[in-house]
Amino acid sequence: MKNIDLTFIVINWNNGDLLESCIPTLLNQKNLSIEVILIDNNSSDNSQSVIEKLPKDLRIVYNQTNCGYSGAANQGIKMSKGKYVSIINPDIILSDTYAFNIVEKFKQNSKLAAATGKLLKYDFYKNEPIEVIDTTGINVNCKFEMYDRGQNKTQIDLYDKEINVFGVSGAAPVYLKEALEDIRLDEEYFDEDFLAYKEDIDLSWRLRLYGWEINYVPSALGFHGRAVGSAKVKNSLSELIKHRKSQSKFVRKLSLRNHYLVLAKNMSKQDLHKSFFPLIKQETKRIVFCSLFEFSTLLGIFEAMKLFPKIKKKRKSIIMATQHRKSTVFFNES
Repeated sequence: MKNIDLTFIVINWNNGDLLESCIPTLLNQKNLSIEVILIDNNSSDNSQSVIEKLPKDLRIVYNQTNCGYSGAANQGIKMSKGKYVSIINPDIILSDTYAFNIVEKFKQNSKLAAATGKLLKYDFYKNEPIEVIDTTGINVNCKFEMYDRGQNKTQIDLYDKEINVFGVSGAAPVYLKEALEDIRLDEEYFDEDFLAYKEDIDLSWRLRLYGWEINYVPSALGFHGRAVGSAKVKNSLSELIKHRKSQSKFVRKLSLRNHYLVLAKNMSKQDLHKSFFPLIKQETKRIVFCSLFEFSTLLGIFEAMKLFPKIKKKRKSIIMATQHRKSTVFFNES
């Protein structure tokens, strides 16, 4: 049987209309042996009828329940046959050399665990790319805010340099499967307690704690259907409130919950001491904002507290596994 270089794992939930655009760009990747696993998380839209019309050389799984992004990603990773795995959102379109250009970087660096290309915005209504950055990797600042590097910037050429980044967005990351096995906790690569949102940050942080590196590869070009303006709004309080209201209450609550789970699970005492005052200032502002403008979001804190005993056990396992390894975690404001 032919060896598989890379496995794409597409996680779909009620995004059937996007699959016809996404899947062909995965199957048409050049210079690599590719397999595509499509996992449908119990969609209630037209996904099944769309999937039935897709090329037959897909491995398709219909889940009877929605097991979340993390659960479906873990399911796909366990099924995968590739040396590398890429988790793909349905609103992704890749250039035909995206995977190859990234895989070449893995071959040049034995410490590389994950990488992302340059993702630009994509307008699926007009069916055309937008000359605006979606992500060039994830950065973290001294307040432990994690954000997509360059998001919503129009000066695309400023992001043509290959660099080491803190993490990779969950939109179209590529992982070395060996690295995922190295940092696996029991049967989980992605933490299934997160369900969705910030699980990509959690995984990236853990890779760095284990001593692996993560890169941004600008020669790998892709497109993401995330809306323009989805980055954090900073111009005014009214704009921030308007942006937040565009998100569902469930998403806001889940995002806050997982924010605290990420910190509780991965932040070291040294990190806390070094960033104590900026972190406390930022978290106070966050809680005050939620108290004044979206009180229901604060339920995420109580949900996080209920999960802390499980997170504490995972943290202990990470500390034990990494005590003799050199962490590659760093702050990067740019």
